[in-house]
Amino acid sequence: HMVWSILLLTLLCGVCSAATLSVDPAESTRSYGETVDLTVRVQDVSNLGGFDIDVTWKPSVVILGPEPGNVTFSPLFSGNVNHSAVYTQNGRIRVAAVNASLAGVSGNADLFTVRLKAVDDTGVSTPVSIRVNNYGFLNSTSGGNITVSRVTNATIKTVVSSVIDARI
Repeated sequence: HMVWSILLLTLLCGVCSAATLSVDPAESTRSYGETVDLTVRVQDVSNLGGFDIDVTWKPSVVILGPEPGNVTFSPLFSGNVNHSAVYTQNGRIRVAAVNASLAGVSGNADLFTVRLKAVDDTGVSTPVSIRVNNYGFLNSTSGGNITVSRVTNATIKTVVSSVIDARI
């Protein structure tokens, strides 16, 4: 019985591999008023049934694009942007979605895209960070939490304005 227990444990842990998250592009530079689309991606995931993720940034550097469609979901997920959790003054948005299939999503996939707009012209940068909320990365078959082993965030840098203000 001991051999079967070890074999079963080995098989189960093989399925429990940890996923990684990233923001693409990892680095971008924008002039005042320009937008950048940042896509949150997952790699090496098994049976992803849903996610609940916070995205944060410095609101003095970029803002969430004011136009409709500033957050779009991958076709693999049906989602909701929690507009009560959009804190533009803090530079934060909470994004959650589910996959409709029983198998969930496995391998590598885009989760969602956020459009940010540069509101600075002094050449500063902001990290754009993602954080999985508690029980925010769920396995579709077991309902358990999927471990995220690594998160790669992004950086947006603004361009220094070269406008000359001449006054007479």
